[in-house]
Amino acid sequence: MELIPVWVNLFFKEIIMYKKISVILLTLAIGAVSAFAQDGQMRSAISGQIYKINGIVVAQDDADTFVVRDTVGVDTRIIVAPNASIKNKSFWGGDRYPVTALVRGLNLEVEGVGDAGGNISVNKVRFE
Repeated sequence: MELIPVWVNLFFKEIIMYKKISVILLTLAIGAVSAFAQDGQMRSAISGQIYKINGIVVAQDDADTFVVRDTVGVDTRIIVAPNASIKNKSFWGGDRYPVTALVRGLNLEVEGVGDAGGNISVNKVRFE
């Protein structure tokens, strides 16, 4: 039976340790990059222009103001008008919902007009 020299055993332990450290550092680097990459650009709407945006609610400021991120990754501040039509998409026209039904993570489609503050004042909201 042949014994492995001690220095060979230590050498392989060091290699394994370096591999573990490099994997940990790589994981931290990827995590840091992805954390910074999630900041979206904020769209500044032109006053009077009509907009139709499909996206996901990513933040809610108050009961009738929220932020929608579209498929390109651009954030848009949405203000729901008091007379807005909020419905789900169904074959028979959909049910009406209050503005409180618009919660974070909801996939929706909004139609409205840009206001002077760079926001979009929507009068039509549809979600699934």
